[in-house]
Amino acid sequence: MHLQKCLTFGVHISCGGFFYVILQTARRLARAGDRQSVEDEVSASGSFVGEIVYRRLRYFIGQIGIIYCMSAVRRLWAVCASFGIVLAFAFPSALCVDTGGWYSSLRLPEFALDSRYYTFVWAAAYLADVVAYSSLFCEGADGARLYLPVAQGIFNVFWCYCFFVLHSVIAAVVVSGIIAVWSATCAILNFRKNAAAFAAFTLKTVWLFYLFAVIVAVMR
Repeated sequence: MHLQKCLTFGVHISCGGFFYVILQTARRLARAGDRQSVEDEVSASGSFVGEIVYRRLRYFIGQIGIIYCMSAVRRLWAVCASFGIVLAFAFPSALCVDTGGWYSSLRLPEFALDSRYYTFVWAAAYLADVVAYSSLFCEGADGARLYLPVAQGIFNVFWCYCFFVLHSVIAAVVVSGIIAVWSATCAILNFRKNAAAFAAFTLKTVWLFYLFAVIVAVMR
């Protein structure tokens, strides 16, 4: 089962890279074709103005189709890459989670969710990550706006290991607090720059601060 998930992850990344290569090749061909058509029209000094306008209009309509196809390919690549990144840290995090034994002996606060609901909430949080990453990839964002969320996801694996494997509530409180502030920083960096990423990171920040409050209550 684990091997199948790893293979699926590899297929997603490979497809994303393949479509990205196609996208870049199509762009270069379109630019080369654009320059060549302009040179042909300039050299054809004897052509009628109406014929040139007709050719330019036909070329423009064709370019709209090319741009639409490239945008679709880029969106597909962004979604595939986002799913691959999320699986890279969601899968090992899920392997660490164990809601029986030690976890069932904890005195959880009254506002804590039932353990069976955490799966659905975490799935929604990971889906928010996919939406945010896809939007950032399509935008062409780089730097802290792109790398900080990915690093935060990797840090989440460390939190699961501290809490569910090491059974260290203190370490889990410290790490979960850092992750919550980290997520809030990602939301602030995308404020007025990327609405989808800002909304996704804001929702995840609310969930992470709630989780931080639950763990603090357990420590008391």
